[in-house]
Amino acid sequence: MQKTGVTVQQLYNTFVPRMNPPNPLSVGFDLDHLHQQDVLASSIPSSTVPSSLFPELHDFVISSQDITDMKNHLIKHGLKPSCGLN
Repeated sequence: MQKTGVTVQQLYNTFVPRMNPPNPLSVGFDLDHLHQQDVLASSIPSSTVPSSLFPELHDFVISSQDITDMKNHLIKHGLKPSCGLN
């Protein structure tokens, strides 16, 4: 098995707070804000159509191998920004 550079603990620490619902009974919880966010979230479609501005992306597919290759690239080269004028 190939190392990915991300531990199970890191994944857990990242996703648990994002995936678990908030507790409306906690002190200082803004229930109105939660309701507003729920309304906004319900307006997001379950699937979208690719933009007509970028037809080259219509058949674009990312494979597991693509993800592995990118992880390996980041492990090898780090997360430093690229060189350039900007």
